[in-house]
Amino acid sequence: MKFVPGDDTDRALCATISHEYLRCDDALHEFARLRQEMMTRGDDRRLAYTAYNAYSRFIHHLYEFNMACAQRDFNDTSFQPKSDDVDRLIASHADRAIRNMRRAFNQAVYGQRPFEPFPLLVEFAKAFRIARNTSNGHAKHQRYTLNLFEFFERYHRYLLAMHSTARHMWLQQGDQFPDWGEITAFSVVVKAAPAVSDDDGQTPTA
Repeated sequence: MKFVPGDDTDRALCATISHEYLRCDDALHEFARLRQEMMTRGDDRRLAYTAYNAYSRFIHHLYEFNMACAQRDFNDTSFQPKSDDVDRLIASHADRAIRNMRRAFNQAVYGQRPFEPFPLLVEFAKAFRIARNTSNGHAKHQRYTLNLFEFFERYHRYLLAMHSTARHMWLQQGDQFPDWGEITAFSVVVKAAPAVSDDDGQTPTA
């Protein structure tokens, strides 16, 4: 759906982008907390499972956030490029984020810090897409063998750059939590709805 900046569709998309960024930010903070706990407690399968879920959510929401930003860049909510084009698009987002993060270093007196070669960022973007699809996007057998730790070691710094440089624009500031329409109206529905029992007759705690 085509739109123009400032119209109702654009405002709705901006609210969605802000919401997606906050979900990404929440997942990253949860992962950081769990990572610290893993360092303290050592091997623990339940903790590793929880940390995996938090990191896969971070990957998923950061990826979706960038795709929603691309829809706004192109003024088209139906913007869905093919995989190779998506990889180049995500690589360009990463390149911009990394350049912004490193600009201060490159101006420092202790010398230049090189930027990342674009072909390397395209490789990252492909790995990012696969990690997103496999760890949290689709329930496929490849998830069992996806080495998310290897992805973390190679590319986590790129994800952090992409997350950090978007913060000032898309993370809501101030004491008043934003009104995101039906997203934040959900709590009213939940509070008014009766508790639903599961199959064994027990009422869930949530």
